Amino acid sequence: MPDDMGQDLIPQLLRPRKRLRTVMLIFPNFLVNEVGAKCIELCDGTRTLKQIIDAISTEYEMDKEIIEKDIALFFKELEELGLIRWKKD
Repeated sequence: MPDDMGQDLIPQLLRPRKRLRTVMLIFPNFLVNEVGAKCIELCDGTRTLKQIIDAISTEYEMDKEIIEKDIALFFKELEELGLIRWKKD
């Protein structure tokens, strides 16, 4: 994730994905849970990071501060694996 990451950045998924019941396979040996799968589903190249955080927070009734940290770490891992890239809004 860029050091100057703002919530106006838009994550774009670079790899195809397959849904397998409650988990999603996006890279060999990389499975995500339901919340991770929803993050990836929302990572369509049109939504900002803030919009994704807001959607997850609302859908799963979770505290935004916790969600922000968790999603930032999740997207950092996806970026390190070469699965997403960042673009400006």
